[in-house]
Amino acid sequence: MTVSFDWIISSFRSELGAGAPNIAKLSITLGVLELIYTAKEQTACQVDFQEDIATCEQTFQEFVDDVKTRLQAGISLETRGKIKLVADLVWSKLSGVFSKEVLHAQHLSTFCQILQAKSTKGKRQLDCAGVVTTVLAVLQQLALLGGHDDLRRCCLQVSEDHCWINMGLGEREESVEVTTDTAAKRGLAPSEQAWRGWLYNAGHAVVCSPKMAITALVASLNPAIVARQNSGIDSEEIQLLQKQLLELIKREYPEGMYPAALCALADLQEIEEQDALDSAVSSGSLQEAVSICTRHSTASPLGAFEAAIALADGPEGSSYQWYPYSYICGYLVRRAVFIIEHLDCQEAATRLLQDAGRWLGNGGGASVLRKYRYTSADGELYKDIEGVIEGYCGALAWLQKKQWPLTSAHLVPLLELWDGVCCLFEHTSKPSNWLNHLLRAMKLFTAEMRADAASHARVSSKAMTSAAHLWGSLKPAPLKMIFGAADVEEDVGRATKRPKR
Repeated sequence: MTVSFDWIISSFRSELGAGAPNIAKLSITLGVLELIYTAKEQTACQVDFQEDIATCEQTFQEFVDDVKTRLQAGISLETRGKIKLVADLVWSKLSGVFSKEVLHAQHLSTFCQILQAKSTKGKRQLDCAGVVTTVLAVLQQLALLGGHDDLRRCCLQVSEDHCWINMGLGEREESVEVTTDTAAKRGLAPSEQAWRGWLYNAGHAVVCSPKMAITALVASLNPAIVARQNSGIDSEEIQLLQKQLLELIKREYPEGMYPAALCALADLQEIEEQDALDSAVSSGSLQEAVSICTRHSTASPLGAFEAAIALADGPEGSSYQWYPYSYICGYLVRRAVFIIEHLDCQEAATRLLQDAGRWLGNGGGASVLRKYRYTSADGELYKDIEGVIEGYCGALAWLQKKQWPLTSAHLVPLLELWDGVCCLFEHTSKPSNWLNHLLRAMKLFTAEMRADAASHARVSSKAMTSAAHLWGSLKPAPLKMIFGAADVEEDVGRATKRPKR
């Protein structure tokens, strides 16, 4: 069905133009719409929206008033103590342990529905973003009500897989964890060791301005339809709303964008692009299909991914963001494989894979991985790296199947990426399933190509340095022995084992 979101677009444009966008209002609006359009049966109309939104806003304000009353009893609390008190009160309304996978629980509307529920039974959960958004919205309202000016400095901070409250400029000592279901840990800053890991982007996570916080709300929209969860079928209405809002921010408030949000926009643009691509193929317009696959403009998915990479690099020219490289590589590989399967255009497919490799190797994803050391909290990173390796190696296999020429240049970025993996897993064995993908890809090339690639790949890990002479002859047993061990010096002591997966 055709849906107009003009009134919502207008509301967001107005709030984004304000000095302090109303997080509560916008989060409730997005949450109400998401819940309606992803329900098993949609009965949405604008009157329903407005009524549900108004009810949630009233419920939320009542909660804020209660929090303010409780804070008055502890008026001497410092900022961190105030944030913990708010977080504790939010958690007091939830049941069970924290769940990262709970569906459609990232917006304030879900919390308001929990408050409205007459029964205490059933699921009363928020996900990570839901808890932080709720706490941040309460802090914002308390600051506006007066008497808590210190809370005006509080902001959202986001990494690639986590979010929290920050009291200032993003430093560790200013960070406040609110998503833990353990009350004793709530309100504390993350440990120094954790702060150096990928989950916190090694201290380089995004500190969100008020506009960026609104962008984060939009980027967190989840179009998955409840009755079809994990089926790959999403709400087209929510996808449309998310795309329109992200395009609005990118066009009119570019300072409100950050790398992950640009990647979210690029994904939505790819969905639209894929529809056009399928239509061109079905109508026999193969040249048009090739043109779509290789299109490069600021309005294309590729342009958005490149913008995300440029933003992640920043003025220092050194990115701590993995996903922009992962996403652009996945996109280029998908386009290359589509051409190989349906369009039989060797030049275009080869060029796309070369571009994918450029973003994988040094100066790209490999350089980001070298900055981290894997921990048990990095499960999402683990899954994503595996997908990238499997996808790129699979694309090389498609080239070989078509009997299109492979060169050592295809292998160089893969070896550099593997060097990044070796740095990431320096103190433990490297994932054997990833190594198997690599070895299968290596077998597609001649010994001379493998040796040439190894000589040109720039590597720095102990494991890759030790394996340099083995790639040409490709002897799996000694390679597996090298990568199955931890790269530690003798005086470091016994290596810790990688958690089983």
